[in-house]
Amino acid sequence: MNCFPSLRRCTRVEPPGGQGVPVLQQAGWAASVSRAGVDSRQDAQWFNPFMEIVQLSERESFVTADGSHIRELAAPGWTQARNQSLAEATVNPGGETAEHLHPNSEEIYYFTAGTGRMRLGAQEADVRAGDCVVIPPGTVHKLWNTGNQPLVLMCCCAPAYSHADTVLTGR
Repeated sequence: MNCFPSLRRCTRVEPPGGQGVPVLQQAGWAASVSRAGVDSRQDAQWFNPFMEIVQLSERESFVTADGSHIRELAAPGWTQARNQSLAEATVNPGGETAEHLHPNSEEIYYFTAGTGRMRLGAQEADVRAGDCVVIPPGTVHKLWNTGNQPLVLMCCCAPAYSHADTVLTGR
């Protein structure tokens, strides 16, 4: 069995015959599964029956509705993620995103490189590597890269990012 003790969950176990089933190691998890009524292989897929590893350097970049360059690491439709997405966003030196909001999605920005300025609602503040900003649904926001290096951040969206959930304000 391939367990990850710090996460208190296990990956798929392959018994003889190759009919893998999700296995949960910890008693508390097993009790939770039982109380939740998970009794079929399809229902148990929520418990991540296999590990996916996505390499950032192998992901192609695309431009979002706000003008930032994104390399998506996880999202519904092509990974096991069902309710959120994770991407690396880059704003080049001197660049900025279009001011926008997401009516349905909350976002978490974690800055990994560079320096910039962020507007969240009516507030503005400088941001740099190591900073984290939570953006509630429906909140107008914008980024500027004020440094001479790319401003790089990890962006988690829940529900997952979609162009349809991005409203540009025109500012």
